Amino acid sequence: MASPLTVKVHPLVLLTMVDSYERRSKKGATKDQALGTLMGFYEKNVIQVTDCYAIPFRVTPGGMPEIDDAFNREMYHAARRTTPSEQMVGWFFTVSDLSSHCEQFHNYFSQVVSSFSVRRDQPPIVLLTLDVNFTEGSKGNLPIRAFLRSECGLQKQSHARVFQPLPVDIEGFQGENVALDLIMKGVYSNTRETVLDVGLNPIADGVDQMIQWLERILKYVDEVLAKDELPEDSTIGRRLNEIVDTAATLLQSDKRDNLIKNSLRDYTMISYLANLTNAQLALEDPIIKS
Repeated sequence: MASPLTVKVHPLVLLTMVDSYERRSKKGATKDQALGTLMGFYEKNVIQVTDCYAIPFRVTPGGMPEIDDAFNREMYHAARRTTPSEQMVGWFFTVSDLSSHCEQFHNYFSQVVSSFSVRRDQPPIVLLTLDVNFTEGSKGNLPIRAFLRSECGLQKQSHARVFQPLPVDIEGFQGENVALDLIMKGVYSNTRETVLDVGLNPIADGVDQMIQWLERILKYVDEVLAKDELPEDSTIGRRLNEIVDTAATLLQSDKRDNLIKNSLRDYTMISYLANLTNAQLALEDPIIKS
């Protein structure tokens, strides 16, 4: 039976998983794997995975997996002091396919989550896997999967446990999206570097992006109206209607114009004062040295 849960993974989690893999220990049987704890919070039918950290682990010559429990608990308490709203929601493993050790690792995290949880019933524990080698079936998409362990059996008796796949969505907060846009500028540059924009450049870039999106939307609407064979999408139509209604009813035109003018005026004043301060310091610097 399909689970109603959906896992929403934030960009910081993916970056940390890849970084953990790059910094992994290259000794023993786990030289190509990284493992760690997922942090986040629970919503209705949604598990938000917002952060994670790596944990030292190994597999003994006898095939017994071992995890540094003391390190895990110390890192958990440190993460809770930083962001008290987050809690442990599962664990990650950088593998392409589930191995025989996943059951034992999952048992460990089940015990740890139960010891920290204040809920009467145990919250769902997610296993997040990332195939860092893009081995098979990725087709250009990020090879990330989520699993929830479930009991299965006959006549209301549990005879086995299976890892049930869950739908995964990539989601980011507004601040994360801004940081990703800044990172992408460095990815496509020749020097692989990026700098923060100053002055009115961020506003100009935002306006350019808005114009590009409006042109794409207008082109799509014109194509739907001009071509009978192009099927219309009611979901997109309702979304566009909501955007128009929001833009039309959120603020009156005169109030909206005043808000834009005041914001630009304040931003211009701050830029002017900053430049004036820099010029004053530059003039006084030779006097102080002399």
